Amino acid sequence: MGIDRTNGRIERNSTRQNILKEFDDSLRRLQTDYIDVCQVHWPDPQSSVEETASTFRELYEQGKIRAIGVSNYSADQVKQFQAAAPYIKFNHLIIYSSVKSSTTSCRTLSTTALPRSLMGLFAVDYSAAL
Repeated sequence: MGIDRTNGRIERNSTRQNILKEFDDSLRRLQTDYIDVCQVHWPDPQSSVEETASTFRELYEQGKIRAIGVSNYSADQVKQFQAAAPYIKFNHLIIYSSVKSSTTSCRTLSTTALPRSLMGLFAVDYSAAL
């Protein structure tokens, strides 16, 4: 979520309007009425974290999302997101970024790291260790 492809380019767009459109399009393509894990792919400098998070919170509270995640967010951005949508479960991290600082942030924020690497995808739950 949070990606706009309307101008022939991939651009960040985490506005409420775009997220709701993307979400409805995904439900229609998947032929379902909910999504297990839904995450915003990149922070959008043109949209507030609060606007994005409150839109995800609304979808979660409606039962349309079972887990909320963010990808490529800093620890401070995750804190902002959690303040508006306390249901956040995942912080998707790219394994070749600063893994040590990222996993420490996940421990501190009680989120689950969902690292991605060339070897595949795996999850590490740090919330249980606290």
